[in-house]
Amino acid sequence: MIRRLGHEPLISRNPEDISRASHLILVGVGAFDSGMAQLSRMDLVEPLQRAVKQNGSFLLGVCLGMQLLLDGSDEGSSMGLSLIPGRCRRLSPTEHYKVPNMGWRELIIRNQHPLFNGLERDSRFYFVHSYAAHCNDESSLLATLRVDSTVTAAISDGNVMGVQFHPEKSHRFGLTLYENFCSL
Repeated sequence: MIRRLGHEPLISRNPEDISRASHLILVGVGAFDSGMAQLSRMDLVEPLQRAVKQNGSFLLGVCLGMQLLLDGSDEGSSMGLSLIPGRCRRLSPTEHYKVPNMGWRELIIRNQHPLFNGLERDSRFYFVHSYAAHCNDESSLLATLRVDSTVTAAISDGNVMGVQFHPEKSHRFGLTLYENFCSL
């Protein structure tokens, strides 16, 4: 999707590449502890934290990547990247979704953010998750699910952003979100 927008993405595990990047996307599918273990094995925890805190790089966490931005998760015992204060908690099934929460969902925008510029009110994004972020600071909450306003869909703190959904599977809505991120 980034190429489709006219940018040339670099997929890298090299800490030097991370430190030079103006924009970083941290993707992930799977469990919290294994995601953090993988980042630790590749010696990427400190470079990611430095890129954001010292270099001012923009960072977008996607799905598990968003959860890893937080302090930790009920899914495991590992510490997260601690870039946005908060913790992930397991979802409980409701009349609107089972767990894992899978499918297309509309959002309620809680705090305006450039990530959502140009998106229509009925924009839909594709979700697959069993855990949801709970931020310590209400101002970090960008969006929730329309079907359940207690489920976090997007978060932000300065140059660090996260989305629980998969923009790459969300057609034109995801493309717009990535375009907005690349324009920051």
